[in-house]
Amino acid sequence: MSSFWLIDWTGFPRLFQLHGGPAVSPSRAYWLEYEGKIYVGRFPHMPNVSTCTGCHQPHTGEVMVERCGGCHDGIKTLADLANIRMATRGDFDGNGKEEGLAKEIAGLQPQLYAAIQTYAKNVGGVGIGFTEAAYPHWFTDKNGNGRIDPEEVSMDNAYHAYTPRLLEAVYNYTYSVRDPGGAYHNARYVLQLLHDSLESLGASGKADVNMSGKVRP
Repeated sequence: MSSFWLIDWTGFPRLFQLHGGPAVSPSRAYWLEYEGKIYVGRFPHMPNVSTCTGCHQPHTGEVMVERCGGCHDGIKTLADLANIRMATRGDFDGNGKEEGLAKEIAGLQPQLYAAIQTYAKNVGGVGIGFTEAAYPHWFTDKNGNGRIDPEEVSMDNAYHAYTPRLLEAVYNYTYSVRDPGGAYHNARYVLQLLHDSLESLGASGKADVNMSGKVRP
């Protein structure tokens, strides 16, 4: 893959709904996996909580936290879910400690976002930023302030200076934040994609990435 092949690309396909299907049953149709890497498959969870309605109220989508507490000690509220961690070992975000998987994901996401912005500026010469406010979510950071301001949210300002390497990282980052339940739908898979995306940007030498202390699950 050449990281210097610039793509004149109009934006993402409209796939980024807020749902957990792509993480529960991962597929290259949803995520962009990296050649030579091995990925976990579907997360089976337990038999009574392996479907959408096993964990969510069928009409409201509300998480039935009481079911989580049946297996995970200390889980009584939605806020407690971030502490869930079972057999998976390792410090995935490199902060020096093993935490709940949701916290590990939340620790990797800003690192990948920073690497995306640094790489885009150094390779494409154009600043990039993300917003959940509007499709296609990634826009040109015209004023270079590191964020997308309201006046920068327009299709005319959609980001275009993608390389294949940047596109993979941006795509996977977007999916990770568009599924806020990714840590519970398939945490290992989400962590693998975040790790590999960060590692790929770091391999370019253009993103100021430090992979030291980061374990790949």
